[in-house]
Formats: sequence, C-alpha cells, structure tokens
Amino acid sequence: MIHRESALLTGNRLIVLLYAALAALPAVILAVLIFHHSVNVPHSDGLISYGNLLYKQVNNDLSAADLFAQHNESRPLFPRIFFLAIANLTQWDVRYQMMFTFFLACLISCNIYFLIPHSLPGLKQISLLLMIPVNILVFSPIQSDNWLKGFQSLLFFPPVCLTAALVICRSTFSTVWKIVFAAAVSFIATFSFANGILCWILLIPILLPELIGREGRRKQLLIVYLVCAVATAVLYFRSYQQLVQHQGIMQVISDPFSAVVYLLQFLGAPLGYFGNVKADLGAGIFLGVFFILCLGYMLIQRNKKQLWHRTMPWVSLAGYAVLSGVIITYGRLGRSIEPAPRYTSISVYFSIALFILFVLIIHDIKDNFPKYYKKVVLLSVPIASVLIFLSICAGVQGVKRMDEIRIKRLSERACLAFINVLPESGEFKGHQLITGYRQFLGPMIKQLNQTGRWKLPYIQGPDIQKIDGQKRDATTRCGKLVNFEQTSIPGIHEAEGYAYLKDRREPADAILFTYRAQNNSFILFDYIFGPFKPVTIENGKCSAGSWHGTVLLKLVHQEDADVSAWAYDALSGRAYKLEGSIRINRSQEGTG
Repeated sequence: MIHRESALLTGNRLIVLLYAALAALPAVILAVLIFHHSVNVPHSDGLISYGNLLYKQVNNDLSAADLFAQHNESRPLFPRIFFLAIANLTQWDVRYQMMFTFFLACLISCNIYFLIPHSLPGLKQISLLLMIPVNILVFSPIQSDNWLKGFQSLLFFPPVCLTAALVICRSTFSTVWKIVFAAAVSFIATFSFANGILCWILLIPILLPELIGREGRRKQLLIVYLVCAVATAVLYFRSYQQLVQHQGIMQVISDPFSAVVYLLQFLGAPLGYFGNVKADLGAGIFLGVFFILCLGYMLIQRNKKQLWHRTMPWVSLAGYAVLSGVIITYGRLGRSIEPAPRYTSISVYFSIALFILFVLIIHDIKDNFPKYYKKVVLLSVPIASVLIFLSICAGVQGVKRMDEIRIKRLSERACLAFINVLPESGEFKGHQLITGYRQFLGPMIKQLNQTGRWKLPYIQGPDIQKIDGQKRDATTRCGKLVNFEQTSIPGIHEAEGYAYLKDRREPADAILFTYRAQNNSFILFDYIFGPFKPVTIENGKCSAGSWHGTVLLKLVHQEDADVSAWAYDALSGRAYKLEGSIRINRSQEGTG
C-alpha cells in the first residue's frame, strides 16, 4: 500500500513537472527568438523621443517636465525613468530594453499563474495546465514589433500593474493594504501608457465587495481611493493637448459600423495574421460572440456570489482589453484600415481572460448542471483546439515578421553609422524618418558617442580604408560590382551587383561607393542601404543580396576616378571591397 501511494505521488510530481515545462516552453522559445533577431539600434520613437531625453541628460538640461511631458496620448513617466537607468548602465544598448520587456511579460505570466488558484482553489495541476495556452498567448511572437523595440516596454506596464493588483486584491492582505496597493499600481499604470488610467476603474468592482455596506473606516477607504483616482486624472490631463490627427467622437458616431469592425479587428489580431484584415475580423467576431455568451451565463447565475467572485478578475482583465480597444478606435479610426501590430500586446489579454472565463463556467456547469457537463466539454474541446492552433499559427507569422524586422534594423544601424559623413543635403534612401530628423540626430549621436553613451559603429570621415575589414582577411570575397552605367542625366549612374557577408553568411546591410583619391585612399561619395533581395551563390552555401540603385557623382572631386563598391556589415562596422571597379571620366560625362 505504501509503495502504491509512493508511486502515485511520484507520478503526480512528474505530471506537475511536465505541465511546468510545457508552460515555460513559450517563454523559452521567445527568449531564443529575441536573442537571435535583436539588433542593437534605437528605432522610431526610441531614437527620436527617448534619444532626446538622453541627449538632454548629457547636456545637464533634463528636467522633471521632460519626464512628465506628453508623448502622443501618453505621459510615460515611469518607462522614461527605467529607460534612462538602463541606457546609462548599458551605454544605450537597446537589447537590454528588450530584455526588460521580456521580464515584464514574465511578471504578467506569474501574476496570472498566482491569480488562477483564487478562481480554481485546490487545483494546482489545473493551474499549470491552463498556463500552457496562456503563455502561448502572453509570449506570442505575433507581438514581434514590441519584442524587438526596446522602448515598447511601456505597453507592458499597465497589464503588469493590473494583474498584480488583481492578485493582491484576492489575497489575504488587509483591506487597507489592498487599497493602497491598488492605488499605487494604478498611478504607475496611468503614467506609463494612455490606457493605464483604466486600472482605476477596473479595480473598483474587485474592491467593492470588501467595502460596500461597511461603515466607518472601510467606507472611508473607498472615498480615499476615488479621490486619488480623480487627483491622478487631473494631474494627467493638466495641459493635455488633443492630437490634431484624431478624428474624434464624431467620426465614430458618423460611421459606427467601421468603428465596430475596427474594434473587432483589434480584439482578434492575436489570433489573426499580419496584414490580413479578414482573418483579424473573423477572429474578433468569434471571440466577441464567445465573450457575450460567457457574460450571459454569468447574468443567468447572478445570484451565485461564488461564481461572480471567481470570475470578476477575469472580466476586469477582458474589460482592460475591450476598453483599450475603444480608446484606440477613437484615436486611430480613419488613420488606418486596421489597428497597428503593436496593439496585439494589449488585445491579447482579451483572449487570455476569455479562455479562463470559459474554464470557470465549465467548472460551474459541472457543479450546478451536471447533465449538461459532458456535452459542454465535448463542444469545448474542438473550440479550444482551434483557438490554440490559431494562436500557434499567428506565432509562426510573428517569427517571419521578426526576420523582416531584423533586416530593417540592420539597415537602420548602417544608416545611423554614416549620419555625419555625407553632406546634410543628402538623403538616406528608404529611411525617411532618419532623413527628416537628420539635423537633430547628427549632433545628438556625435555627442553621445563622445560621452560614451553611443557604442554603435560611428563613422567620422569618408575614408573607407579606416573600416576596411579585409585588412584582417585578404582572402575574403564578398560579392561583385556587376554594372555601373551612366543614365541620361549627367552625374547619375545606375549601379547593380551582389554582396554578402562571409562571417554572417547573410546579405550586406549597405553598399558603399568610393572613388580612389590621389593618395590611394578610398573616399565615400554615395551609398545604397538595404534590405536587398536575397540570392544564393557559391553552390547554395551563401545568401547574398542582389542590389540595384542610382548613384550620384557630385562628391567625386576628380576628373578621372576608379569607382569601387563595398559591402558594409552593420554589426561589426566593417566594409569589404567587392570585386570589380569602374573607371569614369567626368569631363566626358558632364557634371551632376
């Protein structure tokens, strides 16, 4: 008998370990994907807005007003504080910001894990089993835009705060501490991302059962909580500026159908496909109908206080996604045909909350309507299987998107390396944002480089021999300059060829064009930035980039010159000369 109980105990432990390993697997896979696809280069708002904060700090010009300042619809005070801390400790290595984003996702996962037992007490194995599909969604690669943009960690602050507050509110802490904690995390969420202010509202139904009908101190606590919420809102909207591009409530009223479609696309995006509006809409309709059915069952069972006590945290989490979608629809409707991919890090919690809600309802049906239990289970198995399959398919699409993002980031890193080399009138082809902010970015990157805050490759002069990677390996072959022909416009040539990076076995990140000066140095006069169309060479062993573009000769300061092309590696900051060179005579071609 003792041996039998010991075997059962060992078997249970193995099952728990198996569930735990499967639950942790999505996080492990995502960590590997981030490590492989991450590129240390600031991007978009992370470069312009957050770079400006670091620039001001270097110049001793950073103030509290800069930290509280409005950015789009948000006042990301706390993400800015964390950004400055991480940037100063890591010399602005944005990969550490990506690690911080991943850490916040892990906190959300842990909070959900600790919250499930309060809804399903005494079922530890079930909690771990439920965490498998939950973590597939939490760590889904479909959120690729946010995993690979360090500054997008601000999107994860509100769900971290909300789920942590839900765990504390369902714990054995005293009511006073629950109120204090709920108010504190709601304040942090408000000053992290625009939808964080919803936490104040969503936590009220969770706190009310402990406060309603109470006299004296507990009733006063509710008043204190509401006063803090109002004071936070007043501080948040002080000097708030409505964005000009917002269509406003009139757009929603005049076209309610488009607004509903936009909201459903937002909710269905974590189970849809990039750029496939119909797939997002279909998933959104299914989830929306499913959510309404769950709420309908709860209304039928409205007298069952235990059911409402168990389900309300998940209704609040679903409400966070839905109300956030309403805010986003209000702000973005008319500006795009579908919500931006970055918002999947918000809408994903609708699917998570709905999944747990459905499990809780099945559990309640088992206790109250046993004759329908088997039928509901039989119906739920294929539905759950389809949803998990869709989330995995969406994750696969996210991995493909990660590949695209990595290539674009490498091109941006190459672009920023040369931002102070060529004249200010030059354009960074394919990088309109960097071109538009060049007059700001040039001095900023130069000073950050001088003060040790910028450790990315930074080219300070046009002499390419200073970054010649072939000095170390004279046998390196990196591609070929195939053609360089004059167009009908003097001074403009069409150039084409292929280039790859031997160490990385990938296409080059940029093509640099040089002419040979009288002192035999190679002087940069133009460039073409990737990404380039991949082609396979050397018996399929190397993936090269086939490039083609126009080249200007206005910076070639010689009548006769040998033009060469170089493959640039944005990670190492090295350039490798391609085979072939072209002899040009500008006096015969005219000047451009």
